[in-house]
Amino acid sequence: MNGKFTKKLLTFIFVFSLAFFMNSSMVSAQNCDVPVGLNTSSISNFSATLNWDLDANVDHYRLRYK
Repeated sequence: MNGKFTKKLLTFIFVFSLAFFMNSSMVSAQNCDVPVGLNTSSISNFSATLNWDLDANVDHYRLRYK
């Protein structure tokens, strides 16, 4: 994979993650805490894995992406 592409993809994922998890107006059903320990792994051309620390008070997670 091209180094420039990887850098741009990582930058996009980081900015997207910040915008998604810190924008309280996107949460319409309830107010949720921002995930702790947020990071990415296994980034490829077609997928990426988003990881965060599990919260025992959370019943389920919903992740939205474009």
